[in-house]
Amino acid sequence: MGRFSDYPLAILLLALVVIETYAHIFLLPDAAVTATWMYLLAGVAISLIVMTKSPASAIIDLPQKFRMPWYSLGVLLITVMTLPQLIEVLRATPLDYKQADMLPIMKVMGERFLGGMDPYEPIAEIWEGMQPIYLPAMWLPYLPAIAFDFDLRWIGVLVLVGGCLLPGLWFQHRRDLLPSLFALLPVALLLYGLTMEDFAMLTLTEESLVVGFYLLLATAIYRDSLPLMIIGLTLCMLSRYSLVIWAVMWVVLVFFYEDKGRGLRLALISAACALVLLIVTRGIAYLDVFLSLSGAYLEDIQSVDHRWKMEPVVKNSLGLAKFFAYENLPQLHQWFFAGLIGLPALLLAIFAKYKAKLDRRFFLLGSLKLCLVGFYNLLIYPLSYLFYTSTFISAALLYFLVDSLRGDSSELR
Repeated sequence: MGRFSDYPLAILLLALVVIETYAHIFLLPDAAVTATWMYLLAGVAISLIVMTKSPASAIIDLPQKFRMPWYSLGVLLITVMTLPQLIEVLRATPLDYKQADMLPIMKVMGERFLGGMDPYEPIAEIWEGMQPIYLPAMWLPYLPAIAFDFDLRWIGVLVLVGGCLLPGLWFQHRRDLLPSLFALLPVALLLYGLTMEDFAMLTLTEESLVVGFYLLLATAIYRDSLPLMIIGLTLCMLSRYSLVIWAVMWVVLVFFYEDKGRGLRLALISAACALVLLIVTRGIAYLDVFLSLSGAYLEDIQSVDHRWKMEPVVKNSLGLAKFFAYENLPQLHQWFFAGLIGLPALLLAIFAKYKAKLDRRFFLLGSLKLCLVGFYNLLIYPLSYLFYTSTFISAALLYFLVDSLRGDSSELR
């Protein structure tokens, strides 16, 4: 960040990312309503700042000279510092499907796949016949842990840390220590919070995989790398469907406003990769299960027998569901689908009108963040760990913005 005028925007974005992170990890347990508004407003502001960034100069490749990856080294240092506590937390939290059934289900799916059986057959030993509902990218990464018999949660940690490392490994501009430290603050808060305050995400859930996949996708967009975009889009689409309509908007934007051939390659190769994974894992035969998930959550919410366990989650988590009477959550579900479709369509129209004034990469990154904010905040069953994808994306966006400002200022000298 070489120009004085660069600092206010970067500092503002840092403040918003810290506010979002603080609300998610540290404020939520004691003040759910305040945390919800802080998290939502900060997320929207982050999206708008990134999305409306002025067009940047051309991407600079610096392959001829080694550049110290301070940001990635900082992520590694933070990880090492939090590792002892993480080891203790994992030891104290054995996998038990009665406490959280996601990872135990995926372990059985992986064991079946390695044994040549159908991973998606109901699992008799979990809830007397649990139907697996997870897309292939949610359980395939755990195969090495299953094959070599170690705690599969370490795969999640590895993917999460790897996703955090990725932004700093691309040598787009000069590698300055101070700006990298500046952008590392929210990463430090997140990794500290996940091992000291809210460790359920790493110990009980698979969400660390999703976070890693989205960080890969965001890095691919910033780097403008089509192969990485295809990999990231495939993994994201086969883990959670939170970006499905945004992905359509992305492909349309690339096709009409960048390069038709590239848009077709992005769509067709990603779809082909996803189809191959579905066929290989036999998930293709269970598309009806995947497509019915949203309706299943609505049925659970409306079930009188389930209200006692679901209503406290709704009231004490992030998201707008807490501001609705429990009986009116089906109305929020309708808004959810309207936003899922309408927001990307609106964003595409905005880009079409103002494309000359917008940086394409940052518009895509900001629109991805905004769609994630909308998706998670409109969920009728907003489990708090789901929101970490959006929170970690904010930390990456801060780094990308700081990195781009350094590049812009270096070209002025």
